[in-house]
Amino acid sequence: MRRGVYCIKRFFVLLFVLINSCTLYRDGIPTVYFPTLSNPIVEVSSATLLKNLEKCEEIHPQFANLRNAPFFNPTIENFKRKIPKYDIPTTESVYLQRKIFDYYTNEDPHFRVIPQLYTTEKKINNKNIKVLPFSVVAINDTMIIHKTFNNALKIGDRIVSINQIEAEKFLEYSYRDRYMHTPLLQIQHHFTFSNVYHLTIERENKVRFLIIEGIPLKEYYSKIKNLETTQIFPDYLTGLFKIDEFKSNKKTTKRLSLFIDKMKRLGYKNLIIDLRCNPGGDGENIEELMSLISSKNKLLYQKEIKVKLTNSNYEKYMFPKDSVNKTITLPDKFVINEIEISPTSFAKELNLYVLVSKNTSSMAACFVNLIQYNQIGFVAGEPLAKNALKYGEVVEIKEGVATFFISTAEYLDYTNAKDGILNPDIHLNYSAKEHLKNEDPVLQGLLNHIRRQQELKLKNGRL
Repeated sequence: MRRGVYCIKRFFVLLFVLINSCTLYRDGIPTVYFPTLSNPIVEVSSATLLKNLEKCEEIHPQFANLRNAPFFNPTIENFKRKIPKYDIPTTESVYLQRKIFDYYTNEDPHFRVIPQLYTTEKKINNKNIKVLPFSVVAINDTMIIHKTFNNALKIGDRIVSINQIEAEKFLEYSYRDRYMHTPLLQIQHHFTFSNVYHLTIERENKVRFLIIEGIPLKEYYSKIKNLETTQIFPDYLTGLFKIDEFKSNKKTTKRLSLFIDKMKRLGYKNLIIDLRCNPGGDGENIEELMSLISSKNKLLYQKEIKVKLTNSNYEKYMFPKDSVNKTITLPDKFVINEIEISPTSFAKELNLYVLVSKNTSSMAACFVNLIQYNQIGFVAGEPLAKNALKYGEVVEIKEGVATFFISTAEYLDYTNAKDGILNPDIHLNYSAKEHLKNEDPVLQGLLNHIRRQQELKLKNGRL
């Protein structure tokens, strides 16, 4: 049971291979930050765009159908009229093409187009690239620090500008996820890497100016990639187990089992699994994880899987070569209709909550859907991105000046999702203002809900 994942690790792999330095283009004037990495000037043409569209359609099971939509051809014609008569930087050319590609992303949130980095040196020292030492949460046009690796910064600080570039500009060039890694923001906004960063922030309604050191990309990645973290909330008789990626699920299961043992010793029965920053991963051995939290022996999972046959996969699925370029429904033996599990005794006593966000997708969305559809627990947070559950098996394709992340499979699961959107059972509404005041208003909202449920049970018990 495997679903591909569009995840931050893919970009770090790309960065480790290519990054050493960069050039920033702002208002047409290049400012050199790292002289060994460039943002080449390239020609933009409709022929290049159409070639890239065709490449994506060869792989994705539904993109070819989108080309027949009534809005598509007028949009391409409008793009042709806006093509500049002069060459532009790589990042600008990718951003310009995204006006078309965003129709694909609206259908499949896993689909992304990211500028490729180029170096002028054969040997690259990854330690030379310094990135912003924090990640952010984005709410509308507001960028707020989510995690920080610099003591001068605090969770909840609002980023006003970075090196005199307004935060809104970074968001304009980026995919609007809820939780965002700053190295990706920097790549998409013209490779704006620097050794030192001049920040304007807002804290407690006061504007502050800070000068901070960047940290090596490798250090950022090592700090951010803690796959599981745990917290205990005695006032709420609740434990939280965070999974940022489904990877090495046997190890995750073992850690969760140990955490549940700790909860049992404390007498806590409320468990929150936090998947807000989880883009997916591998579904292998997921049934062992489900055995810890579900009291049921079988879970309904998939109805159907479709794939676009290519020269590289038609034999895998045992179809003839003349089926290449066709979207086909896989035979039943490739579909997992039910997942059989062996529940633990404590699973029957658990009050399970799963925290989600727009970032929760692919295998993580599948996990959430299993919880909700099979009535194992409650999903809390905000709605998942449209079709976060529908597509997966993401592949990485380098074409021209960009790297494309494209789904190769389409899933029809047992689900309560409506029009492709999986809604939470417990909607936790929040604003940017709340994030500025509270380190985690979403989690606090769920904890408050849990307390109200406990008080209601006590009241009913007395009645």
